[in-house]
Amino acid sequence: MSRRCRAAQATVFALLLLMGYAVPTRAAVAVLPTPFTTAEGDDSLTTPVRTAPRVLQMYFHRSDAAIAFGSGPVSVTGFQVRLNVRDSDGFLADAPGPTWPPQALNYGRYDVQLSDSSAAAFAGNELTSTTFANNMGTNVVTTRSGALTVPADSFLNNGTPGTDLATATPSSFGFLISFATPYTWTPGTDLLVTIRHDGAGSPAGIPIVSFDAAAFVDGRNDALAATVSADDTVGAFFGTNVTQFTFTPIPEPAALSTLAFGALLIRRRR
Repeated sequence: MSRRCRAAQATVFALLLLMGYAVPTRAAVAVLPTPFTTAEGDDSLTTPVRTAPRVLQMYFHRSDAAIAFGSGPVSVTGFQVRLNVRDSDGFLADAPGPTWPPQALNYGRYDVQLSDSSAAAFAGNELTSTTFANNMGTNVVTTRSGALTVPADSFLNNGTPGTDLATATPSSFGFLISFATPYTWTPGTDLLVTIRHDGAGSPAGIPIVSFDAAAFVDGRNDALAATVSADDTVGAFFGTNVTQFTFTPIPEPAALSTLAFGALLIRRRR
């Protein structure tokens, strides 16, 4: 590479850094609901990695999503949940030993859809229907589908229950469920996550565990769950699993145009 090309690349990179649009070498992470980024949630829910069939729909309000993701659009590429340590009822983690599960869990179907909320849910600042489809916006993206294997020991039971919820510390987030198709979240929109899985066959010797969750708060988080099959259309209200999302910021088109124009000027001057 010529000295001129190296200089041009260095100048463009400096422009990216100054404008805050440097392309990250790895995905960033954000936790929703944000009050539980480093604090134990005040509820618990078994649904997202239950060995029996389940449907889970989680609603995260646009204001909290903006705190987590920032002021620009992002590409959401996966999510994680963590084992429960304790909730507001004093329930302690029920995962025996330092890790879970003791053997790999094989799901024939683990489908995840992300979307905005429906007009009714947006206006109500919460889920307004017990029918899953009625809460979903028109921009539904199936981010992954089909088989999923959750490896053995992929969740650490390393939190501390403390003497009460205020003194508890959460466990680390567990196995990353990656998306084949990313979802673009844009500021001013709610984030809806709908999970449908057929269970892992309820193998013998796998204890049922709870995952950290947040109790319903109007204008922050809400959730529905169904417990019969992965095709259930109606659910009941539950707490929302504390969820860590992986994401990559998306540069605004105007910024990209400015950078491209600047690069052209640099090239011409040289």
